[in-house]
Amino acid sequence: MAERFIAAIAFIIATAAASMVTATASAAARQDTASRAVVERAQAEFDRLPLFFERIRDAAGTTRFVGHTKGERVAISPNDVRFIARTRTGAVTTIGLSFVGLDPNARLEGENPQPTRVHRFRGNAAVTEAPTYGQVRLANAYPNVDIVFYGQGPRVEYDVVIQPGGDPSALRLHVDTQTELTLDDVGDLIVTANDATLTLHRPIAYQSINGHRIDVDSAFVLTDAGEIRLGVGAYDRRHTLVVDPIVTYATYVGGASFDQGTAIAVDAAGNVYIAGFTQSSDFPTLTAYDRSLGKSGDVDVFVSKLNAPGTSLVWSTYLGGASSLDRAVGIAVDAAGNVYVTGQTASSNFPVTANAWQKAITGGGTFVTKLGAQGNTLVYSTYVANATSQAIAVDASGNAFVVGKATPAFVTTPGVLQPGSIASETGFVLKLNAAGTAPIFSTFVGGSATDQVTSIALDSNANPYIGGWTASYDFSVRNPFQATNQGQRDAFVAKLEASGARLIFATLLGGSLDDSVNAIAIDSEGFIYVAGETYSSNFPTKGAFQAQKAGARLINSSVGNAFVAKLVPTGDALVYSSFLGGEVCTTLCQLVFGPQPQFRADAAYGIAVDAAGHAFVTGIARSYTFPLVDSNSLRKQQDN
Repeated sequence: MAERFIAAIAFIIATAAASMVTATASAAARQDTASRAVVERAQAEFDRLPLFFERIRDAAGTTRFVGHTKGERVAISPNDVRFIARTRTGAVTTIGLSFVGLDPNARLEGENPQPTRVHRFRGNAAVTEAPTYGQVRLANAYPNVDIVFYGQGPRVEYDVVIQPGGDPSALRLHVDTQTELTLDDVGDLIVTANDATLTLHRPIAYQSINGHRIDVDSAFVLTDAGEIRLGVGAYDRRHTLVVDPIVTYATYVGGASFDQGTAIAVDAAGNVYIAGFTQSSDFPTLTAYDRSLGKSGDVDVFVSKLNAPGTSLVWSTYLGGASSLDRAVGIAVDAAGNVYVTGQTASSNFPVTANAWQKAITGGGTFVTKLGAQGNTLVYSTYVANATSQAIAVDASGNAFVVGKATPAFVTTPGVLQPGSIASETGFVLKLNAAGTAPIFSTFVGGSATDQVTSIALDSNANPYIGGWTASYDFSVRNPFQATNQGQRDAFVAKLEASGARLIFATLLGGSLDDSVNAIAIDSEGFIYVAGETYSSNFPTKGAFQAQKAGARLINSSVGNAFVAKLVPTGDALVYSSFLGGEVCTTLCQLVFGPQPQFRADAAYGIAVDAAGHAFVTGIARSYTFPLVDSNSLRKQQDN
């Protein structure tokens, strides 16, 4: 399996975890060393956000409370509680526990209001300022018995609170018929459904009497009818009894494969913004029982703001059309806290604003959306036809720069670098005004073959620096370090004027096989840092940490390595350039399915630079010998 890696290039390798950083995130994260540290911490803390609950009312009028945190999802109704899980194969399933014999006066209530607010933007409908709660109480579930759900960190817990006059044996739970129930040797209840596992740990029961905690024996009891009951020992029935089971998932349930983050940005105050896409329809909420959770294959964009300490969400919203695939690929934030998101949608009813540049596209396309600082308003949202975006950046005036690839039908503006294209896919740069009503400029960047812009960063004068790859032998260069295409796909780095009218410089960067810039960053002196992947053993290097490409042990294919390079501000010389990769075999080997010209292994997808000029690179390592220095991680071991 792939291992995450992060490297600092100044002849040092540092370890950190930042798997979601993209080119857009890199530009935002490089504000200074402190901001970079916030990103690294936030990416770890985001997975440990405390559980909270949102109140949802479905089409039938039933009120449910949906709790969510990384890896744990639970939906509570007046009649049952359902846990959303993933099987070993990645399929989504639910494990439901129904309350049997509930008191007709039972009521479901949210308690402990939280500062987090959730906003939903779907089609032409919007819900904003949805409140969240720290716990949910099913009050009077049985006479003098309440059931209280809450989170202990990211874990789901619930207490059965038995007041004087209540009967512990009144609680009866019925499990979905497709599940299997077993009690293990320590009394934990194991619930298995469709290869997913839910564990209800043996309950702890206690009373607090005169300031003293008194433990009471307790256990789960399985009846012949397949119901779950609570068995408790002797206790003082004049005082409240609390029975406290803890719910946990097996290690393969939930996780990043369910909700995927693809981009991250940081504002001047250290708040962290994360965007991606989710199969749960609502992020960070989960509406498991309405049409938006997988029933129609719906996938939506999510955007979440995390506070600077990394301890809670400030707001979280989702964007999407009805019954479609929507995904974010880039995010940026301006000085006022407005958030800019770009990505792709397959929907013709993705939410757009009345003043949008392009209000409608049959079958969907690229979108660019600007959210207000509170996350609950669309400043603008527009389609961009005949284009596939890859990254976004924003200047001091609130103009959004979007890059990617486009077809010849893409709309360009007069007086730009390249108003037309004959290739099926050509790179593009779009500068959209702060209102989202029109482009300031829109231009192709490429030659007569296929090209793509993957990444963008802006300097203080709003000049865009772009990186990507080209298969064109007539790709336009200016004052280049490398003037000609050396192979099949060469990486490129270019700087445009802020007006989009001409190139300040443009250079190729590559060897005899495929190469690509996937991320770009700029320091305060104008030096350019790029990272990506290369299959070329003759990729240009200078002053390298790793001067030769790894992969010699695979004899019938060229193994991909990550690379990182620093160019001078004029773009016509390297300061340094290095491979960054390892072997995919421990001894000589070959691919059993035949020779392949290129075999994907290590690749870089994000880069940031601190005030001292250290470059921090993140990506994926699939090799067994990826270079580690002063790492607390064990080197990956070959399975065989």
